[in-house]
Amino acid sequence: YQRRVRGTPPPKCDLPCSREHSCPHPTDHTCHYDPTCPPCVELVNKLCMGGHKVRYNVPCHLTDISCGEPCKRPLPCDMHLCERPCHKDACDTSKCEKPCKIKRELCEHTCAAKCHPGTECPKTVCFARMTVTCPCQRRKVTILCFKGATFSPSDSKKFMTKLRSANLIIVHADLAEYMKTGSVPCEEACFVEERNRKLAEGLGLVNVAVDNIVAPNYSDFLKEQARSIKSFVVEIEEQLELVIMKYKRRNETSDSLNKVSCIYHDFKPMNKDKRRLIHELAEHYKITTQSFDPEPQRNVQIRVDYQSLVPGVKLSQYMLVKRSFVGSSKPVPKPVSGGSRSTAGEPPQLRSLVLEDPKKVADSWEEMCDEE
Repeated sequence: YQRRVRGTPPPKCDLPCSREHSCPHPTDHTCHYDPTCPPCVELVNKLCMGGHKVRYNVPCHLTDISCGEPCKRPLPCDMHLCERPCHKDACDTSKCEKPCKIKRELCEHTCAAKCHPGTECPKTVCFARMTVTCPCQRRKVTILCFKGATFSPSDSKKFMTKLRSANLIIVHADLAEYMKTGSVPCEEACFVEERNRKLAEGLGLVNVAVDNIVAPNYSDFLKEQARSIKSFVVEIEEQLELVIMKYKRRNETSDSLNKVSCIYHDFKPMNKDKRRLIHELAEHYKITTQSFDPEPQRNVQIRVDYQSLVPGVKLSQYMLVKRSFVGSSKPVPKPVSGGSRSTAGEPPQLRSLVLEDPKKVADSWEEMCDEE
């Protein structure tokens, strides 16, 4: 044994570390004087802290492994689950303030009040958003549920105020009909569409789109825009039709391997009203739209696929016929007898489309516009 002089380093040992370790893996470090051994870096599979899934290729010395998924352990209220990412410590035991999930008695929506374990749900009016349709399923209106409320004509102002606060605008007739029957009334176009559908069946027409038989139900906003900025409306119609034709030509000239499921087109940045016009008008062409970028560079992108088509009556054509009727000096036609619905208030050109052969409708519109 050789006595070590003070200040000199301890002798170096190249033998493997012989200390006891917490894992069964072989040591890959040599003898050392440090009080603790280096961490084991052997790659192993470990279960996450919440017991959700096994994590692969994790260094052995790591103990608290999170999978990142929601915890999903039951909270003390026994109604909700913990939504924290996978964790080791106890879940939140404070008073739960999540919305109650118990189904209401009068409608299909949930209670939505703050969690109240052990007590009955409060008897409140349901203000959940929902979509209701007319009896023929053609019209769709977004409204608040209002189940649990007593409706009377004198209280309609309060209901309309509540709808406006939820950014919902509907007419009083729709509200009154919904509160009475649970649906909204059909409009004139519903009866026209049903009549033309029966007409197509009677003539033996197969796979004929109703949009090619009856004029689309253009909104008041679209009609107003067509009056004020007609040239822009025509420009957008031409662009939508051009993209649809481009999609169809591309797939007609391509084999099955090179066909495309959809094509996109980006409009230049424009103001809010013009973007809204594109969004609403594209619905009648069965085109999907989406807005991108912040103001003032916000623009609209359209997506054309196999469902997209040009309506039988474009907005510009519809407004042209309407204007020619309103500006004429002809008296209003008398109602047509023998029918389930009166067409007295419609222009003669529009009424004739309901009664004529559906296969001639598109040509009739073109002829009327040419005459104008």
